[in-house]
Amino acid sequence: MDEVDPGTVAEVLDAVRALHAGNERFMRVLEICSVLVGEEPLGSADPATVTVGPGGRLELLPPFAGGAGRPETDRT
Repeated sequence: MDEVDPGTVAEVLDAVRALHAGNERFMRVLEICSVLVGEEPLGSADPATVTVGPGGRLELLPPFAGGAGRPETDRT
């Protein structure tokens, strides 16, 4: 778990990217993750307008098996 200063979701994500600079796999996964602020999904909200306060938690959830972003396969 990474700890960064509070700020907007955009600022927090920038800080996390800086911590993992050079890790291309992490960056690719980060781009497709769902984001939770506390227990609330970020959804279509603008990351620059949503705040993660002191002691707050931002969670990054990668797609899980059967989730969105997984290509359809022909099973016949």
